[in-house]
Amino acid sequence: MIELTVYEPIELQVVLKFPKFSLQKGADTDNVQLYDGQNETSPSLGVYSGDTTPPAAGVRSSSNELFVIFKTDSKNNFAGFQASYSAQKPTRE
Repeated sequence: MIELTVYEPIELQVVLKFPKFSLQKGADTDNVQLYDGQNETSPSLGVYSGDTTPPAAGVRSSSNELFVIFKTDSKNNFAGFQASYSAQKPTRE
């Protein structure tokens, strides 16, 4: 398991994109979990695996923090994923 917290300046939001994403099917196998804050007690932004891939536009936090967990098992080998993040001004809804 790998955990990562992305922090940006307080007035910005984090946008995480996955240009490449190839994981096993099934959330109980390999998956990427995204949270809207500094840890896994923050609201979930989604759990992504081979069944449910992240949106092409990316996943946006509501604040300046986004927490990522990547879980993997020793079964099957898939290509994995490539991710990049940027800091952006909040969008108006």
